Amino acid sequence: MTDKPTVLFICKHNAGRSQLGAALLELAADDRYTATSAGIAPANEVNPSIATTVAELGLDISDRTPRKVTPELLDQADVVVLMKPGLNLPATPRGKVLQWSF
Repeated sequence: MTDKPTVLFICKHNAGRSQLGAALLELAADDRYTATSAGIAPANEVNPSIATTVAELGLDISDRTPRKVTPELLDQADVVVLMKPGLNLPATPRGKVLQWSF
């Protein structure tokens, strides 16, 4: 059991924005948060440009697999960050919801 808050980043494909958000939190949080990500309609792989950019910061995410957001993931998250406003989620998040727009 952990007392670290879980932050779930969500975008459409879980290949770019949400992967980037989770990776940046991992790098900046100094192990104070659990960062995770998911998508509404997951792609087959993480966007190579995002993986390259994050690798330049010292974190390899090239082996991560995009995944679909589920009611269970939404229930586990203390904070849900929608990387695009208006995403249609499969359930109501339990935690606080933030909507960011790029």
